[in-house]
Amino acid sequence: MLSLIINYAKSGIRALTRHKLFLLLNFIGLSVGIATTILVSAYTMNEMSYDKFHPNAKRIYRVMELAVDSDRKYSMSSPRGLQYYQKIPGVEAQAALVKGDWLIETKVEHKGNHLRLQDVYAGTSNILDFFAITTIEGDLTKALKEPDKIALSKSEATRFFGSNSALGQVLVAGDHSWTVVGVFEDLPANTHLNIKALITSKPYEELMGKLSYSYILLSESADVKQVSVSITKFMTELWNSTGVEFYLQPLLNIHLDPNLKEEMKVGGSHLVVSLSLILSLLLIFIVSFSSINMNIARAGERATEVGIRKTIGATRFQLITQFLMESVGLYLLSGVLACLIAKLFLNDFNLLIGRVLDLEVIGITGIYIVVFCIFLGILSGLYPAVFISAFNTKRVLSGDLSRGNTAIILRKVVLVFQAAISIGFVVGTLILYNQLSFLNSLPTNYERAERIQVTETNPSKLFFHESFAYGDHYELPLEELERTYRASSRALFDDLKKIDGVLGATPTDFDLTRHLNAGVRNFTIQGVETFPQVFGYGAVGYSAAEVLGLNLVAGRDFNKDSDLFNSINKTLSILIPESMVNLAGFASPQDAVGKTAHFPAGPFEMVTGTIVGVFKDIKLSSIKEDSFPMIFGCGLSWAQSANLVLHVAEDNADVRQKVTSLLEPRLQNFPLTIESMKHNYEVIYQEDNNLSRLVFTFATLIVTLSTIGLFGLCAFTASQRRKEIALRKVLGASKLSILVLLAKEHVVISIIGMLIVSPIAYHLIERWLSIFNERVEQSVLIYFSAILIVITITIATIYAIVDRVMRVRPGKVLRD
Repeated sequence: MLSLIINYAKSGIRALTRHKLFLLLNFIGLSVGIATTILVSAYTMNEMSYDKFHPNAKRIYRVMELAVDSDRKYSMSSPRGLQYYQKIPGVEAQAALVKGDWLIETKVEHKGNHLRLQDVYAGTSNILDFFAITTIEGDLTKALKEPDKIALSKSEATRFFGSNSALGQVLVAGDHSWTVVGVFEDLPANTHLNIKALITSKPYEELMGKLSYSYILLSESADVKQVSVSITKFMTELWNSTGVEFYLQPLLNIHLDPNLKEEMKVGGSHLVVSLSLILSLLLIFIVSFSSINMNIARAGERATEVGIRKTIGATRFQLITQFLMESVGLYLLSGVLACLIAKLFLNDFNLLIGRVLDLEVIGITGIYIVVFCIFLGILSGLYPAVFISAFNTKRVLSGDLSRGNTAIILRKVVLVFQAAISIGFVVGTLILYNQLSFLNSLPTNYERAERIQVTETNPSKLFFHESFAYGDHYELPLEELERTYRASSRALFDDLKKIDGVLGATPTDFDLTRHLNAGVRNFTIQGVETFPQVFGYGAVGYSAAEVLGLNLVAGRDFNKDSDLFNSINKTLSILIPESMVNLAGFASPQDAVGKTAHFPAGPFEMVTGTIVGVFKDIKLSSIKEDSFPMIFGCGLSWAQSANLVLHVAEDNADVRQKVTSLLEPRLQNFPLTIESMKHNYEVIYQEDNNLSRLVFTFATLIVTLSTIGLFGLCAFTASQRRKEIALRKVLGASKLSILVLLAKEHVVISIIGMLIVSPIAYHLIERWLSIFNERVEQSVLIYFSAILIVITITIATIYAIVDRVMRVRPGKVLRD
């Protein structure tokens, strides 16, 4: 038996090495295809592993809100509602994580060092029953039960205290202090949680507003839909509100479900994972089909070998076994090279998918790879083995060999499949590129270039904040407070403008690239009925239109002291969007300038705003989302945080350093965080850019490997027809006529492939484009461009073969 296997191996090696070009192309194609599958499988397994390690993960759900009118989903809800969930049948327990940086001062001082607490969450006392958070030292339950106590992650503790023990250390935040009572292991990457510090949620459990992530543990027999209905009914009655529905999101789905703005960290995507798997399978199919095609094309060369083996007693089963062993051997060798390729390109793949994967091919993973290669080797080698072993001995040895129509039809079907896939991915790549280019070219009607912003600033340092309106805590009367504020505000912005490279500055209580913090209802303009819809509201300061790059169509910018909010008279100046002018029925934007508006604003039941300017509507955050028309008010904010936007001549380290030196002591903002608005805008489309790079990478691989397979097949076909080509050359055939002879079949196949794939590609791409409010239209020109690219590559590949064949003298070929 062993000698038989050795004989098979020798025969297989001779057969494979007889055509070294065929072997090399096959080997490279299979190795790249298997390597891609290995990387994608590692990525898929990582994405599917998120949050599975938490106790009772399958029974934990996050409470979500859905605004029915706008169809907007919110992953955060009111902490106050948590206590009522236990009254709903099927709910065994409930827990919450309240976003801490909205509640406490995160800038802390320790022994003269100023640092910022990152990713602070106020957790309920039972949060450790919901999530696997491992204690390294101390007692985390103290931080979750006692005020003024805090627990830090291992990395945060190291950042604050180095190699010293964190336990008992005190962090001072203004007039408050936190004592470290516990340190926990950094949470693994494969969780939707992003917690670096924990405090108790007790002081905040009665707060209203979307401040917390609420989780519930359901019993084994609970009906998820019924619990969702019960929560909606209960909360509607409790808050006496309508238009909001509650639903439950499984913990294991959070990572791959569509990302929402307020998520702890950017999640994954079902689409990207599914697409990656499909593309890797298509890639491995293509290289396998190329191998099948070349094996069938080489069948004639092995006919004599089959005939002789049958004559000396070989059975068909033995022949099939031999050919399958050759196929499996080739796949196993390709698998070894594939592992090396996967390890070599792992870092590049991590950059492509935005993850940090580790690939260990020794052990259980290696066994999976071996089994996968054997399976593919048998699958792709089975038909050629059956086909070749079926040759009639007498006809083969007499030279009368007819390959039959089945093999020809199969080869053409495979070629059509390859062409269709190649064209489909070229179309997808072109449309993805066009859509993303279109998004980047859309006018947002505000400027991002040369704009930087100082984030997470105390709003009372930049605005006459709502806290001033309750003058109980201040010795000075409100009038004096306002004069003091105006003087210090003017001085701050005048000093900023003196910095070389700073062209202007204005405060904001929102982030144009991310979100608003406030909205207004019951907005009325002099002589106009109340507007029915909600408007976004943003607080700004002097020169807001210039600094933010707003496009004023009428009126002026904020530049007078009288524009600022007056808490005594409850008056301020406002800028309104052009769409509001149209809704109000004014003949022109100029007609709205000078009119007065009335609206409730935060703690104030009603304020009066004088319209001093009209600007073109801006597009807030992502183009995928509907945004409210936005009103800008001068100096009035009731948000919990504020930013400072600066217009700079150039965003460089020198300007940032000078801004930091001026603002840190003036704003008591240690450390200062400065961001680029241009970068923040690009992050909005990170997921779509990742998808684009993924499709482009796979399209390149698919077209390249299809070309390699085509090259090998055409090279072999040309070698089989070398005498015919030599005779045609003797009779005067040109290089072009030979090219047409070999290429016309493949051009027709490409056209058939386009006709098959076009409706499928159109449907899939149309579904993806439908998620955008602004989008490109699919053009017939793109589909023709795609087939032109594929045909050009095909003809160029065949031309390379024809050029080589035509260089051989006919006499050298025909003398045999």
